[in-house]
Amino acid sequence: MAAQDASNLAAEALAAFARAVERLYIEAGTPTYRDLRALSGGRLSPTGVGEVIHGSRLPRYDYMISLAALLTTDGERLEEIKRLWREATALKREAAAEVRASVILDKARRAAKEETRVILQAAREEAAKLRDEAIKNAVEEAESLLAAGRAAAEQVLEEAREESRRMTEEGRLELDALVDRRKDINTEIARVQDVLTALEAFESRPGAGAMAEDPEAVEKSPATGSPRWGRRKRAQPD
Repeated sequence: MAAQDASNLAAEALAAFARAVERLYIEAGTPTYRDLRALSGGRLSPTGVGEVIHGSRLPRYDYMISLAALLTTDGERLEEIKRLWREATALKREAAAEVRASVILDKARRAAKEETRVILQAAREEAAKLRDEAIKNAVEEAESLLAAGRAAAEQVLEEAREESRRMTEEGRLELDALVDRRKDINTEIARVQDVLTALEAFESRPGAGAMAEDPEAVEKSPATGSPRWGRRKRAQPD
């Protein structure tokens, strides 16, 4: 894949990710960037949120998760955002690898061209002193060296591409591991939040003191659901 093609694909993937985030932002009622910063506990900056929504940059995974979680609680929508982020990240890495390979190839070509120029110049100087047969031999030698230079350049390019594929695959494996770890953490956080919510609901009910003496009553006490977007939240300092 050419470096320009890889860059175009990466840009398209970033634009698709940004459009998906923007849809969530609109469906969430277009809260102000300052409100999102406050709700995130300062982890999100107004400038950073704007850049993500408008597709100016691809955020880090934790930044993306924090923003998406504030805009929706729909599990399927969150998974879609994660998928688009992974695709954009992978294509961004591939584009960077292609650019590095292109730079290596350009350097190899310039080196081969310079080497050929030197050889041809030497051949011309020698040709001035020798007869037609000597000139022919010098040109043939120059062409042979040029072919060797081209072969060496192609070998360097192939090695660079192989390295880029290896780096991309390692990056994908690391990304998958990070995603799995994040899911485990989110699951544990949700479980703890459910327990805390259930305890708060239990303590606020009439007769909670009497039920506290009965462990079975506590275990049977229903838990309320986690808060959703739109419920009144505690004011946070700007």
